[in-house]
Amino acid sequence: MRKHTFKSNIASVALTQGIIFALSFIMSILTARLLGPAGVGVFTLLILLQHLGMRITDFGFSRAFRYYSANGEIHYYELKSIVFILGTIVGLCTILISLILRYLPINIWNDIDLEVYVLFLPTIFFFSLSMYMRYLLHGQLLINTVNISQLLESALNLIFFVFFVWYLNLGLIGVSLSFSICSIIIFIQLFLKMKKYTPASICNNTDKWQNVKKLWGYGQWSYYSAFIEYIFINFPVLLLKASMGSFDLIGYFNKAKGLSELPNRGVVPLSTLLFSYNAGSSADTAAKRTEILCRFSFWAMTVIYALVALIIKPLISFLYGSAFLPAAEIFYYLYPYAVFFVQSIFLSTAIAARGFNKDTFTIRLISLPIIIIVLYCLVTYMGIVGAAIAISFSFFVLWLQYALKYKKITGSGFKEFFLMKESDFLLLKNLSLKILS
Repeated sequence: MRKHTFKSNIASVALTQGIIFALSFIMSILTARLLGPAGVGVFTLLILLQHLGMRITDFGFSRAFRYYSANGEIHYYELKSIVFILGTIVGLCTILISLILRYLPINIWNDIDLEVYVLFLPTIFFFSLSMYMRYLLHGQLLINTVNISQLLESALNLIFFVFFVWYLNLGLIGVSLSFSICSIIIFIQLFLKMKKYTPASICNNTDKWQNVKKLWGYGQWSYYSAFIEYIFINFPVLLLKASMGSFDLIGYFNKAKGLSELPNRGVVPLSTLLFSYNAGSSADTAAKRTEILCRFSFWAMTVIYALVALIIKPLISFLYGSAFLPAAEIFYYLYPYAVFFVQSIFLSTAIAARGFNKDTFTIRLISLPIIIIVLYCLVTYMGIVGAAIAISFSFFVLWLQYALKYKKITGSGFKEFFLMKESDFLLLKNLSLKILS
């Protein structure tokens, strides 16, 4: 199977994420119009539950699958076998954790309707399996296969949502049904693709347990880092719900944060692609790629954010309805989050791809105590605005530490993340022509 170059795969990912962006944007409008602020709040908490369960039980295997699939130290066939075993175990554990959280004496998930909650559990189970499979295929540089899977997922989520929530008028029960059915279909699609794919090299029999230990040895620091990152991103929302008990506030925050994140929908796929290439590249080539992505993302995010900020109130009213106008005030405070989140992802990916997984964890761990204190104070005393300021502050602190570590590894200064070069404009022109062709 032909594997494309980094530039052609960038073009492919950009096109894919552009389509997903459009589908997600439509989905965002429909959720607001059909569910209202409180319904969007419940939906947001269900998604956070799905990611929390995965963060607790993943143990870093997701990134390790991608790393060893990319560098070939563990053969694809061995990794595939481990993916299904660990994915099933992790999926079952996440369901168990989700059920436990439902009955804890904290005012976050325990007031969500039980039927809605239970119907969402298949989504939680298949989430880990599908993510593992995508990372494994990414490591093999089967980028278009993963792109197709993501496109199919976005399209099916939208189709099933319209059918169950709009046409059948099932409300939040329809949300759970649509996402659960979609997750099953995506799992089957990825399973069939992995079964069909045959790498050129021959698999030698190896000790599966030793390979699991090797995966854990590499991935443990990613696991710790990802769990802490979950706290940075989602603790303000969870604290807001626990302290004020309002689904409406979560709905407002979700739409403001969602609008701030729309321009960076392709960041995670791009970082996955960046990792797969950087793990097998020279230090200079890897640094060049990383810095180009940082510069492009900064200016793209800044321009888009400024344009949206100028029309944010009429935009929210037009898209989501006047019920969501309180989200407009929050949007302004989220610009630092939007910019520094993207660069933090790229820089931490570049650091991990050079084998410094432990350092990404150390950076986040050092930041955690002060950030939690600041988050708690801001959310407690300023409510929803404090939550927006808190998440922006968190990612500025993270970005600063990643940038300092990256500078220590590569020697590149801060200007490499912001100041465009003549070669950047030429690359942008070539990428545009590639996409259009």
